This record gives sequence, C-alpha cells and structure tokens, in this order.
Amino acid sequence: MNQNVVDIRLIAFTLKMHYGRIDSTKIILCVWVFVFFYERYQNCYQMISKLLRIVILTSFAACLLFQPLEINSTNKTQFEELKLSKQNLDFLMRFYPKVKNELTKIEDDRRLIVWLKSKYFISFHLGNYYLWLRHTADKYRMGNDFFTRQMSEEEFQLTMDSLLKRVDVIPERLVIAQAILESGWGNSRLATEANNYFGMRCFSPDCGIPPYGIENPDYWHRRYNLPEESIADYLLNINTLKVYEKFRTTRQSIRKSGGEPTAEELVEALGGYSETGETYVSLLKDVIKFYLPENMEIFLNQSIATN
Repeated sequence: MNQNVVDIRLIAFTLKMHYGRIDSTKIILCVWVFVFFYERYQNCYQMISKLLRIVILTSFAACLLFQPLEINSTNKTQFEELKLSKQNLDFLMRFYPKVKNELTKIEDDRRLIVWLKSKYFISFHLGNYYLWLRHTADKYRMGNDFFTRQMSEEEFQLTMDSLLKRVDVIPERLVIAQAILESGWGNSRLATEANNYFGMRCFSPDCGIPPYGIENPDYWHRRYNLPEESIADYLLNINTLKVYEKFRTTRQSIRKSGGEPTAEELVEALGGYSETGETYVSLLKDVIKFYLPENMEIFLNQSIATN
C-alpha cells in the first residue's frame, strides 16, 4: 500500500478515536497541521515520509490535549484519568467480554498442555489425549504429525515446549488496543459490514470485501459471521505466523523468568503488524496508556455500577 495513503488513514484514525466528541475546532487544527507541512514540502519527496509521521503524532497528541470526557461517576476513582467518551465505554463493554471468552479458551488449552507435559505415558496411551494433542498442534499450524507415538520422552518434552510457545494468551489490553486502532472503536466499515476488527486480510474475491478506493486489489478484508470469529482468527495469527515470532519469543522469555507478560512489555514486538512499523507501535502505546485500565474487568464492573 502507498505509504502516504497509510499515513493519511492513521490521521483519520486520530479523529475517529474521538468519535462522538469531535468538534470543528479539533478537525480544523488537525487538518491545518497537515496542510501547513504538506504545502511547504510537497516538492521535497524525500522529506514527505518523515513529515507525515510527524503530522500523525502531532495530530494524535493535539486531539488528546482537548477536553477529555471522564467516566460518569459521582466519586473519584482510580480510573478518573481515563479519556473515555460514552461511545468508547459502550464499545469496551460490548467487546471486552468477547475477548475475555476467547482468551479463556486458550488458557484452558494451555493448562491441559502444561499438565500433560509431565504425563508422557498418559499422553500417548490413555483417553483421547494423543488425538487432542495432534489436533491442537494442527490447529496451531505445526502439522498433525507433530506428535508421534515413536518419539522419546525427551523429544516429547521439547515438542510440548514448542507447542506451549504458541498456545498462549495475549494480554487483553493489547488485544483491545489493536481492535480500537484497527476498527476505530468498532465504527469502521470493516467492523460494521464484515465483523472484522483487526484488519484481517484474505486473498480471493469471495473471502471478504475489497479495500476501499483500490481498483483490482491483490487482497481483500476477511468477512466474519460474528465478532468472536474475528477475535479468534487474530489470536491464532499472532500465535502462529512467522512475522510474530519475536512476539512469541519475548512472551516465552518473560514466562521462563517467572513473570506474566503485559501489554506494555509485548507491544514493542508488534511493529510487523502494520506497514507503518514504529508509528503503529507508538499509537498502540497511547491507546493503552490513555484508554485502557490495568484491570479491565474491575473497571467495567465499576462503570456499570455507577451508570
């Protein structure tokens, strides 16, 4: 995709993030910043790319500096600094339970794998554990022959470690931050028409909807029947595709050191998700910092109680 198009899309996102509380002053300021730089440097091709990135971050920061809306509450709480509009909060209340449910499925699978890791004989000879392991390895794109009855106990241990590297959760705040960034708080065309909250692509005309404004596209945006399908597909891609190997290695290293991976620790490894690289990571950090509390469940329960 043309880099300028990508950057302009991100500027549009900074406005979309504040959907429901954008006024003309905000729009004029953000557009003026863009036009000011562009008119002066449009003949300097080498500088445009850098300037557009400056504009993205400037526009994003400018929008954040305008008067934020806080959670409706008569009492001051630990969440009072969050910059959430009613539309933002409604999206989180709808979307968070779906994310939590899909992550719980992964947690359950991981828990069983951890238990089976020390049960070499049981894994191969009792119940349906062997078939389940082969099915799970195939689901996580490791092949249905990843486990064989001929492997030694040592080979079995190493194989289980490889499987655990993929069958693992992604911090819920990071999942939701990407959904916010990719779908504009659920208001994007992909989210409303195709239940696609993460910009997931496919490569045949009948698999989804074409990208907006591109003739003869070489990819389409995948269409899902339910938002949950989009979430599950996103989680599977992060856990299996080669481009996210650094993400999985970082997560595994944190676990081996006894820690619990956080959104802040793993966000740096997601530069490959977008053509904009570090600019995308910077936007994700801002979404996590300004919009998502550390404990989403407590926050949303409290928000329900005070509304």
